[in-house]
Amino acid sequence: MSLTTYAEIKDATLRWLNREGFTELDTDIEDMMAIGQRTIWRRANLNAMLTVSTLAVDAAFETAPADLLRLKSLTLQKGSQSYDLRSVPLRQLYLAQDTGRPRFFSVVGTSIYFGPTPDQEYTVDIIYYAALANVSASNDSNWVSDNYPELIIWATMYEALLWLKDDNRAAVYFSRMNSLIDEIMESERELHYEGGSLSVLDPVRVQSGSYL
Repeated sequence: MSLTTYAEIKDATLRWLNREGFTELDTDIEDMMAIGQRTIWRRANLNAMLTVSTLAVDAAFETAPADLLRLKSLTLQKGSQSYDLRSVPLRQLYLAQDTGRPRFFSVVGTSIYFGPTPDQEYTVDIIYYAALANVSASNDSNWVSDNYPELIIWATMYEALLWLKDDNRAAVYFSRMNSLIDEIMESERELHYEGGSLSVLDPVRVQSGSYL
């Protein structure tokens, strides 16, 4: 049986839970699937989650992208030169208190704190991980459901079994979910180093020749 759409994943999860006809669980399963997918996005650094954006930076604090989960890299552009910015502890950055071309950054809540404080406006390319759109009744599929639908099933099973107060079985599916996340990320790392099609290169570094 195919397991790539919301309805197929939902039906499979209910069958595996052996709770068909349990109306209350059937009603809540979409919420459990949504919570399970949010758990995946928090724990996984999947290439499919990588997003590229640009910030105009002319102050110490700039608003981070609203969908940012984790930063991968920040690269400042100045003329024909590209400079990778380095993440440092907030206190170290705050104590520097100087002005010039930013060299460092720290994430503070929903903002990115740059240091030194910019002496002009700079363009900063940001690559970060953002959550994929959840598979749901209004969104039939995403990259995970197309390639690893069992990951959504494991995550949903974990949430459902917690709801059913079956902590022992929930722990089994939590372990299966984490093991599959590790397997996927290891596969993507291998493809990156072998030049596979799923590798995601920093376009800023490619343009500047840093990968050559």
